[in-house]
Amino acid sequence: PRPRRLEGILPLDPGEVPEHALDGLTVTAIGDSVMKGAALALQDQGEQVLGEDHITINAEESRAFSRAIGVIKGYQKAKRLGDIVVIHLGTNNSSIPTGDFNQLAELLSDRKFVLFLTVKSDKSQACDEVNAQLTHLVKNLPNAQLFDWRQVTEDHPELFYSDQTHLRPNGAKFYASLIFSRIGQQIAKAPAPSR
Repeated sequence: PRPRRLEGILPLDPGEVPEHALDGLTVTAIGDSVMKGAALALQDQGEQVLGEDHITINAEESRAFSRAIGVIKGYQKAKRLGDIVVIHLGTNNSSIPTGDFNQLAELLSDRKFVLFLTVKSDKSQACDEVNAQLTHLVKNLPNAQLFDWRQVTEDHPELFYSDQTHLRPNGAKFYASLIFSRIGQQIAKAPAPSR
């Protein structure tokens, strides 16, 4: 049975994953240390929603946004890039080069859905810059959506360690559940054309 909600994260509610919305789909998640710290929760939630061997997580400390290009090319070459791709990068950037973003967008143009997350850290000025760029760049991609992770968690410091960047265990569970809720809702309501 597929869990429809993650319990114990009140008052935050990550929402539901519509039943069967993600059947047969695969997810590749690419991130930095924020995702790396939540990788076990993301793997667990992914296996519950998608089934075993349907989620791949590639997260690395201090990874800059541009490093995703090589990661994606590697998965493409191996024919292992998921139908859905989650990108949570930019925490280690003060800005995102437009050329890098456009190259990434081109590489992902045939995916069913791409979910980008905004960044949140104690470096608020850098986050403002990166998030403003993401907002501008992602809106031009027909198969992508930006999810405002920073805004959703702004009033919930209890989800984070003292650096206000990396997630405590309950925060990691919320993060994972929220990602799959957003993906499921998007796929259920507006499936992108198949590749």
